[in-house]
Amino acid sequence: MCANLLALGLMCMLVTLSSRISEEIQQGKMLTTAVRFIHLFTFGTWLGMQFWVTFVAGYKMYFTLTRHTFGHLQSQLFPVYFTVGSCLSTVALATYYLMHPVQMWNGNEKLQVSGLAVSMLATLINKLFLEPKTTALMTKRYTYEKEHGYGDDIGPIKDKAFKIDETYLKMTHEFCMVHGFTSMANILSYTGCILHLWYLSRSQALVI
Repeated sequence: MCANLLALGLMCMLVTLSSRISEEIQQGKMLTTAVRFIHLFTFGTWLGMQFWVTFVAGYKMYFTLTRHTFGHLQSQLFPVYFTVGSCLSTVALATYYLMHPVQMWNGNEKLQVSGLAVSMLATLINKLFLEPKTTALMTKRYTYEKEHGYGDDIGPIKDKAFKIDETYLKMTHEFCMVHGFTSMANILSYTGCILHLWYLSRSQALVI
């Protein structure tokens, strides 16, 4: 039923836009419109993903799932998240470059390119280096916790004596350090996108 309604909605949209699309093809504007569409789609999708993962999903899962279930789920989600993010941010940067050749850059364009480039590079660093290291340290830490009967509780471990165990303390320090870099890179990527969004909101094309 939902699929049928979706198909009907898409058909109505195509019929409504068909004359406009035909006009743009005749005027040679179709390629420009397609590049703009791809840019907005990839940028908007990546921005939304970052907001959801960073500020909603992680927090909710941490205080809902058991400790080890949460960690193992994150270890499966984050490689996909950073892979998709790398692709989306790369396409967003490339399409922006197509719409704004280097010779046309002024201060605003340079700032936007910088924001998009920072987002792409921070995400690639997370994907290639930080996330695999974080997951490896988390797995090592969880194995030690499981050997001592922990991991089925929700949220942080509450046993203060175990938390100051010398071996566990060292594992926790290593994990928190790398995880901190991962989080910083993720926030840096999101900040770069927010910078571009700010300039998009000032675009005359978006004025109602």
